[in-house]
Amino acid sequence: MKVNVTRNAGWYGKFAPLDLLCNGRRVATIQEKKTHSFQLEQADIPATLEIRMQGMVGGPKVIVSNLETDLALECGAESWTLFDIFNFQYLPGLNNKVFYFREVVR
Repeated sequence: MKVNVTRNAGWYGKFAPLDLLCNGRRVATIQEKKTHSFQLEQADIPATLEIRMQGMVGGPKVIVSNLETDLALECGAESWTLFDIFNFQYLPGLNNKVFYFREVVR
């Protein structure tokens, strides 16, 4: 199965790359407005995909349970981070809600 992950533009973490993890292993580093493609093999299933920035903040995990169709995902900064002048994004409970990470609906 081919997985495409696109990082959309945003102000938060603009110049820092996002790490794309598959089952806890880094498989790519994604810069802003870039797309990375990789293959998921049967041995990887069930796969847990996630994004992290500098190991401190990230987004929700995406679970892949079958290899039937190719998968298109997108990620970017959540809008609330624009107003986070007190750096709440580092608090437990919020640090995994800094970015969205979701399937692209076609």
